[in-house]
Amino acid sequence: MNKTPFIKITNTFSWLKNGDTQVLKFLNSKLKFQKPKMLFALRGIMKKNKDEKKSGKNLHYSSVEISFFNSGSGRFATGLLPIVSSHLKDLNYNIERIDERDPIPQLYSNWDYSIKLPSQEIVEEPPKPSKKKSTKSKLDTSTDIPTTTTKKTKKKKKDEEVERLFDLQPNDLIPKQIDQNLFTEENRKIKLHDFQVESVNFALSNHRGIIKCATGGGKTLILASFIKAIGSGVPTVILVTKRSLITQIYKCLVDLNICVPGRVSMDYFELNTVTICTLQSVKKIIDHCKEAKVLLVDEVHEFASPTAKKAFSYFENAYCRFGFSATPFKLDDPVHNHTLTSTFGTLLCDVTTEQLTKKNILSDAYIHFYPINEPTIKIEKGIIYQDMETIAVSENEYLNRCIAKLVDSIPKGRIMILVKRLSHGDALSQLLPNAFWVKGNDSVETREYVIEKLRTAKEEKVVAIFSSIGYVGVDVRIHHLINASGGKDPNMTIQKLGRGLRKADDKDRLDYHDFYFSEKVNKYLEDHSSARLAVLKEEGHSVTMEPEIIQPDLSKKVSIKKKDLK
Repeated sequence: MNKTPFIKITNTFSWLKNGDTQVLKFLNSKLKFQKPKMLFALRGIMKKNKDEKKSGKNLHYSSVEISFFNSGSGRFATGLLPIVSSHLKDLNYNIERIDERDPIPQLYSNWDYSIKLPSQEIVEEPPKPSKKKSTKSKLDTSTDIPTTTTKKTKKKKKDEEVERLFDLQPNDLIPKQIDQNLFTEENRKIKLHDFQVESVNFALSNHRGIIKCATGGGKTLILASFIKAIGSGVPTVILVTKRSLITQIYKCLVDLNICVPGRVSMDYFELNTVTICTLQSVKKIIDHCKEAKVLLVDEVHEFASPTAKKAFSYFENAYCRFGFSATPFKLDDPVHNHTLTSTFGTLLCDVTTEQLTKKNILSDAYIHFYPINEPTIKIEKGIIYQDMETIAVSENEYLNRCIAKLVDSIPKGRIMILVKRLSHGDALSQLLPNAFWVKGNDSVETREYVIEKLRTAKEEKVVAIFSSIGYVGVDVRIHHLINASGGKDPNMTIQKLGRGLRKADDKDRLDYHDFYFSEKVNKYLEDHSSARLAVLKEEGHSVTMEPEIIQPDLSKKVSIKKKDLK
């Protein structure tokens, strides 16, 4: 007897039941990918011993095969449902759906709140009479007792279907929709752009997905608008990776009179119906996460790690799930992309830097690359990239003198310098004694003071060096951005550039400064420089190769040997 195939859907996972074996294998093959090469020990795991990592001993490169569909059980993450459905459609494979999720009433404009589930109904039931006393008693205890109203749960028959309130609602449920005047009553200065309205309405209609919006396009305002649309009474958790994002989102929600959200991080422990929490602090509020109906994640591209996967497992009741980022996906990393899609669903909208620049929302960017031809570095075989990068970038005296001279040549304005290593920031702060130096262990108050300077200072020249905490999620209005951190990843290059694209009343252009390392310095650094230059050109920006800031000493050479790194 053939059983009808169907998909059982829950908030976290879905199952293809009674599916044909060949179909299950086909889906497994379509959702199986090679993870980009990683560093492994010969025994299969990465050695943590620092000496072995430095020497390269016992280490080799390998790849791992990751499957997002279990061909045995038919299980897959619910975020992948659109992809699985598309593959089944290509096969002309008809299938039913059994959706066990409970949609949130606040998503709809015509939800009938008077409808109740029949599993709990009010019935008239007299309480059980008290036991009669012994006949030896002279008192009569058989007096009448008035009936009282109590809740009684009807027992369900075994073959009775589990009902949802959603199933009892009218068939013509209409998703809520907003317009650009969502905030005009509370704050007449705020008028949403068309792409922001469209993004929120997509979210209200689709209930999960990834919202891709270029830096400066108002991702935080889109997030806040969604909360405003459904109401702040829906249990919601907003996850971030950086403490500065807690401050930014908190201020937005409060200033727009939406709600006063809770905050959980190393600085705060305040729970509320809407709560903003760092990824590192999720374990403090596991029960709160389990009650959440909405999960919102800012800078979602940073949430493809095992730590994030563990955190997401707590949100078993989160019906709505949205990720926000300017760069959610990676071009050559399907494992990363499907990891995010598994939790949040597919891409809902894509607002590009080019679109925002044409709308006069973002500044024009002028890209300047400066040659770095000193020193010539000779590397002993077996030296790993990180050690080479430290010497060629962080400890490169010539590069640092070029950066200092570049800063000195800028007469005024707000200047932000990005570095990768703390030692690099330390070296630059010595060459630029008037510059702020902001790193991860600084207090929230210190960070906000410097960030506010980079937003509003007008008469004074402001220079601030930022560690990697400045790469994403920092809202500044700068005239000059100096990328002293290098890097090859195209998404991170776009994120860094985005720090400077926001407009201000005294700024309508950004000058982005970067450095092109020659092959004489290091072949890998040249490849990285070339990759950054290429992606900035692809983004449509004007790129100029400038002359050298300081004449290099081409005779200067540096040798990197293993014994010197111990």
